[in-house]
Amino acid sequence: MRGSDKAMAQPEARPGWAATLARMEGAYAPSSVQAYAREFSRFARWCEAEGRCAFPADGETVAGYVSHSFPSCARNTVVQRLRAIRMAHRLGELPDPTYAVPVQLAFRRGRREHGRPAKQAYGLTAELRDRLLAACPSDLLGLRAQLILRVGYDGLLRRSELIRLQVEGFERLPDGTGRVQVRRAKADDPDPRNMAYLSIATTEVVCAWLRRTGLERGPLVRALWRGQVLPGAADVRTVNNTIRLAARRAGVEPAIARRLTGHSLRVGAVQDLAASGRSLVEILRAGRWRHLSTVAHYVQGAPVNVWAERADTPAGGPEEKRLWRSAEQWAPRAVRPAKAADGAGD
Repeated sequence: MRGSDKAMAQPEARPGWAATLARMEGAYAPSSVQAYAREFSRFARWCEAEGRCAFPADGETVAGYVSHSFPSCARNTVVQRLRAIRMAHRLGELPDPTYAVPVQLAFRRGRREHGRPAKQAYGLTAELRDRLLAACPSDLLGLRAQLILRVGYDGLLRRSELIRLQVEGFERLPDGTGRVQVRRAKADDPDPRNMAYLSIATTEVVCAWLRRTGLERGPLVRALWRGQVLPGAADVRTVNNTIRLAARRAGVEPAIARRLTGHSLRVGAVQDLAASGRSLVEILRAGRWRHLSTVAHYVQGAPVNVWAERADTPAGGPEEKRLWRSAEQWAPRAVRPAKAADGAGD
């Protein structure tokens, strides 16, 4: 158990900041609470080595920590560390030192001198996904790999969301497509707004998986052991491992394969939707985001040639023409009738 986790788990041994961050428990996901504790623990260790007070901290102390972090950390990492410091002080009803002028200057200085763009997972677009699918074997492990690749892409799912899918939450729609209930946390109540829609081909794979495994309820993506389906859900690391194994089998270039993660399915689907002409609002709704700025961050890596002639079909081949074409979410766009040429009716 890491030091930050021990501090959160033993009330009698908690320092002041850990006891304060423990107030988040139940209101935030356990992983979020642990992340805040881990980042503040790192800050507290730095303060101890520098002979400074971590809680409460002043602006000069936080500014020094920002300057210390930037040479080896990306901008987003420094932002996460500041958020942990801010959260601890807000929960303790203490003045927030992260907005002090010295901190803002240190952040801008570090970003200009050492800042580098945040690394984004390589987009696993429909074209690359189909290469991976073609390399999947026909056994049960290969069928689960197809399930992960297709459902993760169609639903724009995070790894944790993919693993939390339930058999009871899957429904096949009359037009041959499907939908599945997405839950951000285990205790989430079903919300009709959090539905992921699946293409016809993906729905067929889900049905084939259910027939072959005999599953009627419980986790959809199951752990496997020697060709046997286990009762519990697969680990989140299974998503990454499945993608990387499929990439090796498909002969994907090593430089690309190293950048493929479980998040690549979500990134690739967003880039395909943007390239096919979907609006940011449509993509926001499909990916269940709350802010358009997040969607813009995802699509910034999509290659767009504004001078190329626009294709009549969406990116990804014939199958993607039917992607998410459920009447409840994606209605085909109306095509305006072409204007008659002058004198055509004479």
